[in-house]
Amino acid sequence: MSETLTDDVAAMCGAHLREEERLLAAALPIVRTVQHRFNQREPGPLPELVQHQHELTQLIGDMQQRRHLLRAAIAHRLNLVAGNVRLAPLVNGMPPSHKDALLIQLVRVRQLADELVATNHRLSLHLHIYLDAYQRLLQDLTGTPSASGRYGPQGKADVPQYRPMIQVHG
Repeated sequence: MSETLTDDVAAMCGAHLREEERLLAAALPIVRTVQHRFNQREPGPLPELVQHQHELTQLIGDMQQRRHLLRAAIAHRLNLVAGNVRLAPLVNGMPPSHKDALLIQLVRVRQLADELVATNHRLSLHLHIYLDAYQRLLQDLTGTPSASGRYGPQGKADVPQYRPMIQVHG
């Protein structure tokens, strides 16, 4: 890779990592806020929680789109297949003058991503517990069986998590 090409790719990677860090830094407080709301006795108005989820979904979509564009741009510059472009190996193959700064950025982005994933996982477990309790309550109130008896796309009976909560008997 020529020096000019290396400089261009390094600049693209650096700009992308700064933007990804910005997006992750914006997404993390959203997930923390939703998790905090679920930990409160009164979680707050549902529209506000939905708005937070919508904001998070937009940030994640934006991040995925930016990754796709970066891969396409690097693939075009280096004459590669976009699906084969991975940032870590690319950065590791750069000269030390570019590699060191990019690795520092990459570590920060990975730390933020790991924290976001862990926080979101805790939130999803919390939500699953609430939904499970709600489902059991509705089963007790309506006397519904533990499974719907319906079959899923593979011809197997629905698992309990996907059965209807209330069955209408005619």
